Parts: sequence; structure tokens; C-alpha cells
Amino acid sequence: DDEHRHGFGITVTDDDTVYTVPAYQGICREHNSCVKGELKVYRGRRSGGVWEALGAGLPRSVHTCVLRDALSSDSLEPPGVYFGTTSGEVFASVDGGDSWRRLLGGVSRIQGVESFVVD
Repeated sequence: DDEHRHGFGITVTDDDTVYTVPAYQGICREHNSCVKGELKVYRGRRSGGVWEALGAGLPRSVHTCVLRDALSSDSLEPPGVYFGTTSGEVFASVDGGDSWRRLLGGVSRIQGVESFVVD
């Protein structure tokens, strides 16, 4: 139905840890779903019930979206987690989301992000 037509980015690692960027972080009356304000990734461990907000190294003042295909993780331990924004930035964490850094900025809208490990 129209009320639930927007997907959101979600990725699950090999140890069943879930990462997501909720679409409604802050109040934005211009768009149906976006992050306005502090950008956070949320981590839920397989033990369940508790979501951790992860933001170390992420921008504190944004107005952007993370599309459903723009969040990915790899199979390393700890897992690498990667996402792109509609404002043209790509962020990465190599420590399971505990800290983040910007890999790329100033490009056009990021539609999707994929990750893989090369042996």
C-alpha cells in the first residue's frame, strides 16, 4: 500500500548481526523518508531486543537518505559495513560499526553499495 511503499537499507552479517539506517531520523516535512540532523546506523545483535545507535565518525548535521540497496556488509571478522547516501557520500566501518569514516564525497546520488572479499 502507499503508506508503506518506501524500503530502507538493511544488511545482516554472518553472525546474524543486523545493521540498518532508519528512514525517519529527525523531522523532515519535505520528503517521505530521510535523515535530518545526526546520521546514525543502528545495530541489533542476534541476542535480540536491543538496538545500538552508532555514530562515531558520522556527520552530525545532514539532510539525506540511505536507499534500501545502499547498505552492505562483508564477511570479515569483525564485519565491514558500508553505505551510501543520496547526497553523494559513502561511509565505511571496518570494526563492526563502532567507528566510521567517509570514503567518498561530492558525487551524485548513491543508488546502491555492494561489498565483497577477495582472497
